[in-house]
Amino acid sequence: MPARKRHIDRVLELMYRPESIRNCSLIGHVDHGKTTLSDSLLASSGLLNPNLAGEAHLLDFMDEEQERGITMKSANISLVFAQDGNDYLVNLVDTPGHVDFSGKVTRALRLIDAAIVVVDAVEGVMIQTEHVLRQALESAVRPLLFINKIDRLIGELGLEAREIQERFKNIIGDFNRLLDVHAPPAFKSKWRVGLDDGTVAFGSALDGWGATLSQFLDRCDSFQFIIDRYLLEREGEVNKDTSQLKELLPVDRAIVKMLVEKAPDPVTAQEYRIPVIWEGDVASDLGQAMRRASKTGPAMIFTSKVMVEHNQRIVAGRLFSGTLHSKDELLLLKNGGRERVHSIGIFMGHRILAVEDIPAGNVVAIQGLKGVKSGETLLHSNYEGDAKGSLSFGQISYMMEPVITVSVEPERLVNLQALQEHIELKLIEDPNLRVEISEETGEILLSGIGPLHLEVVTSDIAKLGIPVIMSEPITLFHESVERSAGPMVGESINGLNKVTMRVAPVSKAEARAIEPVKEIPSHAISEHTRRQLESFPECFKEEEVSAIVGILDDHVIIEMPNLNDSSKAPISREEIQLVNGAIETIVKRGPLVQESIRDLKIIIEEITLASKAEDRSIAELIPMIRKALFELMRQAGIILLEPMFESTVFGSVGNIGTITSLISQHGGKVVSMTQEGSTIKIRAIFSVRRSFKLIEAARSATSGRAVFQNVFHGFEKVTGGERNAIYEHLKERKGLI
Repeated sequence: MPARKRHIDRVLELMYRPESIRNCSLIGHVDHGKTTLSDSLLASSGLLNPNLAGEAHLLDFMDEEQERGITMKSANISLVFAQDGNDYLVNLVDTPGHVDFSGKVTRALRLIDAAIVVVDAVEGVMIQTEHVLRQALESAVRPLLFINKIDRLIGELGLEAREIQERFKNIIGDFNRLLDVHAPPAFKSKWRVGLDDGTVAFGSALDGWGATLSQFLDRCDSFQFIIDRYLLEREGEVNKDTSQLKELLPVDRAIVKMLVEKAPDPVTAQEYRIPVIWEGDVASDLGQAMRRASKTGPAMIFTSKVMVEHNQRIVAGRLFSGTLHSKDELLLLKNGGRERVHSIGIFMGHRILAVEDIPAGNVVAIQGLKGVKSGETLLHSNYEGDAKGSLSFGQISYMMEPVITVSVEPERLVNLQALQEHIELKLIEDPNLRVEISEETGEILLSGIGPLHLEVVTSDIAKLGIPVIMSEPITLFHESVERSAGPMVGESINGLNKVTMRVAPVSKAEARAIEPVKEIPSHAISEHTRRQLESFPECFKEEEVSAIVGILDDHVIIEMPNLNDSSKAPISREEIQLVNGAIETIVKRGPLVQESIRDLKIIIEEITLASKAEDRSIAELIPMIRKALFELMRQAGIILLEPMFESTVFGSVGNIGTITSLISQHGGKVVSMTQEGSTIKIRAIFSVRRSFKLIEAARSATSGRAVFQNVFHGFEKVTGGERNAIYEHLKERKGLI
């Protein structure tokens, strides 16, 4: 029987044995070796020629991924491994490494229970390592550590065995310090990693070797053995020594050993993960079915990704309870409606293997759902249990936000409608993408996490036969306030509606607390959100949590503190929803330069609405609330916020002065600086707006030796002499002057 056929047959058997399943991913900083490591796992499972491991990048199936050498869209594959006489099914999700695709990482983490965090031994724990580790911990994903590229410590830095061991100690220490900060309280000590307990492995994925400490000590007398192999390799005995290391300490065995012994199976993991990631009542029958990963419970699925192929949507999701069958009818809990499944299957890279049914605990491919979007929750339509309120999985908190915008247009005007249709499909696939039609120019404005993010979107559209012209990127700004103001009374044009309101800035601590939340309820926020906010008593007192009736994008909070005050005019659920909808429209364009409003509390102390629906329409409410809100913001001091990057800059010692001087000249500040041999690593913060020219100038001044790796740092107030010039530029761009 062919190896691939045997592999598939074993996958189909093991997916019914939850104790033998490990749902995992390889995560880490860009270029630290995640995809190369996944190749080794594929080769050992018989799905990839071992001679191509490290070169084939089987999970990188998009042209851009192969060309750029990075993984940009997450792919899933089911692998079978033997360990201690037993077979195990590893559902591997290969996540993007580039920061512009961090949204896909965030959603993919909902599918898995454990993550191998890959860290370059030379570069150590980087900014993006910290970001993806924090994301994993927020989804209650168990992290394990693989220290990669040991060959660089020997070949590039010339470290001795003692120095390599010290490097391991420092990387593990940095990793555990992040765990201490970000891990759920119950797991801060349990999830710390170390060489002694088998939660850390080390090796070179490119050379195909790796080991946990116990595996290494079983095969080698000392680390000098590894060093000697590389020193001999320099003298030309390449095949002999790299193959010897690969045969003696195959890297796939190290990863499998960690997964089998230290990663949880779905039943174990869902017991503690469901209360963290699900909004519903965990004591309900549905909550209990998911905590047990019950095969007989109602089918419940979180969708991490939606792909559109040949006008058909393919969903990648995790089945948390029940057994899903082809032709089942599912409810879309967030977007509403019900739809019938056309077919289901399991992922094998960029292929899907069709099956008739899949039990809880597995990663599933679903075809035929027309209204589904990434982040949707799917529930079997025959559920009639006792779970009440919101049954969706919690809102996903993204570490990166759209920070740049480009205008796009088709090369041929006849393709304009087709372009708009394809962008709509991209919005289904990619929640990190935003689109707006400019009221002033009619341009299609695309906003994304970074230049590469938007380049890939337009490249995908061009491959469909619609070449696109893309403008130079411009920075996204937001409007906010410096202080509180109010109260102020507003009245509608017809005189039948009245509002009394105040405004206040949202603090950075409050913004962090509400980051995972976006709710526009008809009356009160969900119990899940309430519990989440009440866990930050330093930010939100109990009475304030009770007053919140809406949390919008960009940290806009709507409060009605007198909602239950019998001395005030009563307001129904439908009327609250009407007011929230009006505010959601208003905050898209602020009073200063028509940039969207951010970090603002809107406190409605009292509102009286007309008795007839036609007299309290949106057409009456929007002008009334907008006029009062904008005047309050002027009284509170309107400020302009701009996005900032936190960057790790690599360069040579000889270029320290040049790089730091350029950072300062472009309005940035150096946070820290370390030296490793002839290489320097600078940590700096600067605006996205200034980053384009800064990076270009630094690369020019250093002949391309300065390398910038940026992650989103947050929004800061625009200050200094540039402020007025920026105001005027934005007004001119929007046709306001």
